[in-house]
Amino acid sequence: MITRLILLFGLLCLIILVLLSSLGFFSAIATALETNRTLQELYLYDTNIGSEGVAAIATALKTNRTLQELLLPLNNLGSEGAVAIAKALETNESLQELDLAHSNVDIEGAVAIAKALETNQGLKRLYLNRNRIGREGAMAFAKALEMNRTMQELKLNDDYIAIEDHAVAIDEALDRNRKLQSPSEN
Repeated sequence: MITRLILLFGLLCLIILVLLSSLGFFSAIATALETNRTLQELYLYDTNIGSEGVAAIATALKTNRTLQELLLPLNNLGSEGAVAIAKALETNESLQELDLAHSNVDIEGAVAIAKALETNQGLKRLYLNRNRIGREGAMAFAKALEMNRTMQELKLNDDYIAIEDHAVAIDEALDRNRKLQSPSEN
C-alpha cells in the first residue's frame, strides 16, 4: 500500500512538472529573474528544462545583476541551450557559479562557453563534467583561461574522450587565478 502511494505521488509530481513546463513555467522564472533584485541562487536540477527553457533564463541573465549561482545539472540543454548561456555570460558579471554537468553539452556549446569566458570577469566555478565537450572543447577552455583571470574551478571530466592533453594548461591557469584572487596568501 505504501509503495503504491509513493509511486502515485512520484507520478503526480512528474505530471505536474510536465504541465508546468508546457505552461511556460521556465518562462515565468525567467521573467521573475529579469526584475528580481534579491535572488542569489537558483537550483533547477533534473527539471527537463531543455534548450527553450534555458534560453529564456539566459535572456534574463543578460540583465540580472544579483544571481550568483545557477545550477542546471541533469538537464538536456544541448548546443542551443549552452550557446544561449554563453551569450548571457558575455554580459553577466554577477554569476559566480554555473553547473551544467550531465546536460548534453557538446563541442559547439563548450566552445561557445569557453569563448565567453575570454571576457567574462564574474564566473569563478564552472561544472561541465559528464558532457561531450571533446578535445576541441577542452582546447577552447585552455585558450580562454589564458585571458580569463577570475575562473578558479573548472570541471571538464568527459566520459567520451581523454582531455589530459589540455589538463596541464588548464590547471596552471586556474592556479594563477586562485593566487590572483587571494594575494594575501602569496
